[in-house]
Amino acid sequence: ILAGKPPEQVLHNARTLFGEPPSILAGKPPEPVPVVSAAAAVVVQQPSAALLEQPLAVAAGSGTRPDLHRSLNDLPLSVDLELRRASLLTEVDIHWSQSSSDPLRFELFVNGEAFAAQCSVIEDSEPVGGLVGSRSGRAATGRTGAAGSGAAATAVAPSRRCRLQLDEPVDCALTLSVWVLVARGAGKEVAGRDLEGESDSRSPGASPEPAARAQGAAHRGAGVVEPLLEANVEPAQEWIHLRDVVPRGLPAGSPPPRRRLLRPPKYWATAEGSAHSRVDVNALGQVAVFQRLLDETWKVKATRDRQGHLPNRLLVRKVQRIEAPGLWNRFSRHRRQMALRVRSSDPAFGLSTKAAPGCTPVEALVAVAADNTCSNACSNEAVVNEDGGVRSAPVRTRSICEAAPEVLGPCDHSVNEHYLFHGTSPSGALGIIKQGFDLGRSRPAANLLFGPGAYFAEASSKFDEYASADEFSGLCAVLVCRVLCGEMHRTLRKVDPEVVCHPSFAERYDGVLGDREASVGTYREFVVFRQEQIYPEYLVFYDREY
Repeated sequence: ILAGKPPEQVLHNARTLFGEPPSILAGKPPEPVPVVSAAAAVVVQQPSAALLEQPLAVAAGSGTRPDLHRSLNDLPLSVDLELRRASLLTEVDIHWSQSSSDPLRFELFVNGEAFAAQCSVIEDSEPVGGLVGSRSGRAATGRTGAAGSGAAATAVAPSRRCRLQLDEPVDCALTLSVWVLVARGAGKEVAGRDLEGESDSRSPGASPEPAARAQGAAHRGAGVVEPLLEANVEPAQEWIHLRDVVPRGLPAGSPPPRRRLLRPPKYWATAEGSAHSRVDVNALGQVAVFQRLLDETWKVKATRDRQGHLPNRLLVRKVQRIEAPGLWNRFSRHRRQMALRVRSSDPAFGLSTKAAPGCTPVEALVAVAADNTCSNACSNEAVVNEDGGVRSAPVRTRSICEAAPEVLGPCDHSVNEHYLFHGTSPSGALGIIKQGFDLGRSRPAANLLFGPGAYFAEASSKFDEYASADEFSGLCAVLVCRVLCGEMHRTLRKVDPEVVCHPSFAERYDGVLGDREASVGTYREFVVFRQEQIYPEYLVFYDREY
């Protein structure tokens, strides 16, 4: 009965026949329907129907389209939508035009929570007229109210379309809000991307979507909150005309569509969809960057973790770049979500969110000294504050990495992203780059100085204490990883495992900075709690020189 029908008819007929969503909504693909040819008496497999993302029905309100006209001075504003039924929300299309070239930023809240989304923008060839002033526009809420009547200004501007594709589709979505902000002073950043589709070096990488597909005409519209009053706008004032906001997705319970690879660093050789690979780094200038990392972060200091004598130097023998699309997607999406958490704490939104405050830079972290634990704090690295606290220092690898963007790509310092070291054996490194860090295999929290998690070092002489040589080659291995340190708890001594493992601690902090350098003059260790915070980008084989 259902063979050869379009997806919408398949769903309709299935509900009619069975009285409930079919198996395709429960994540099980339908079995192909055999069709018997009467002439040849052979069975031909008919291709199974696939669910396509469609515009989602919006609850009945006082209008079907926002048709919102405002001055740019009235931003930020939000358009609030209520879906007719709970759905799997995958993306939101925004249609607008504006009189100026000022970049806009769009933020998406679903069921009251902020969600990261890839943004792609298309500028249509046909210009449309924009009008600010008296219009019968519909509702949106904004920080600045519009009141009074004024002269209307008519202008012509190209029509633009923006597609916000959620990094992780949201099931059972009922309400959503699209916030529109002017991105003055912050670059052309829009939901982690800029309006021209260029990569923003300060924001998480994302892959620009292809040209937006043709829009469906059914169920367009925006729910409204209050009628928009006529705006008092001078003719020369810059304006925005928000014409339509269209949520798109699938029925609730549908299997989420597969997401494309988020844009990796520009120096990667991996194409989209390629499998995991290790790419040899052979250029002498690029290998020299890693030798500089080992040389300039070295300290002549051994701790009780070192077995054997302290080498004079570590010599780089081979460098490989890890290009693993699956691990990169997981890392990049978590980075975008952390960055969104920081942005959504901006009071410009005018609403209460669950977002934590912005991440404190590592060099600004302060730990209060007590019991003479800061006897060695007044070194070249640490600074004692007037209140008795010990201020931290910049991450040792940062300046070296920033000087070599062709090898060590830009980091998002708003979420404390840094390149850090993880010393291990060659076989252990190969296991990590295939599956990521398995934090479940770490030692019991009671045996760890700074609690459970993945441990990283900023000094080559520290990670070398945990590295072991290969039985055949005699070489040691270190992973040079991108690490999202986020908001860190800085401590000068061993932490109580019960405190670190408490849920409220993980809600407040993304990691722990164990600063034994400030307390006893040894090293700092960086500990993060989630494997999504780590991407092992380079595998370096090295030798010890005594």
